[in-house]
Amino acid sequence: MKTIFNLFHYLTICFFSFNAYAYGPGVTLLSSKVEMSPGIQGGFIEKNSPSLLGQNGSAQAFAQASSVFGKKAENIRINGSHAYIIQNKTGHGQNYVIEYKLTLNDGRFIRKSDIVLINDNTVSRGAAVSYTNQYFPSTGAFHFTVETSIKGAHSDYKSDGNYVHVS
Repeated sequence: MKTIFNLFHYLTICFFSFNAYAYGPGVTLLSSKVEMSPGIQGGFIEKNSPSLLGQNGSAQAFAQASSVFGKKAENIRINGSHAYIIQNKTGHGQNYVIEYKLTLNDGRFIRKSDIVLINDNTVSRGAAVSYTNQYFPSTGAFHFTVETSIKGAHSDYKSDGNYVHVS
């Protein structure tokens, strides 16, 4: 029994250690939550941070929605691109909320919210792709929106929209 307890204790410490450093040195992930409205499924895939965001001593967000083409009565994959950079030079650690969101024309959405602690003199950057597969029973152009927001000592918000073209 003691061996099982020790193994469980070790695995728990390892798990929390990996979470604490998922964002890199000087950044601690405090919480992470993914929410989806009823009738939508999807997720987020972390990717390498693009170099298009520069360090500016504050916060900068990026969001991009690209056109999607597909056929009616088939599942069509919709993607959004998200990125951010935060440079903390406040003299002490700061909490930030980083949110990625993909919203369809009918209001259904998928959202990821992370709360991170960024130490002083630390730069945090990240990027992800949001995705959902949607069935379209009819032809037309259906609007969707991609958003990235940063809330904390410095804030920024970017939004981009585009269309799913169903033939």
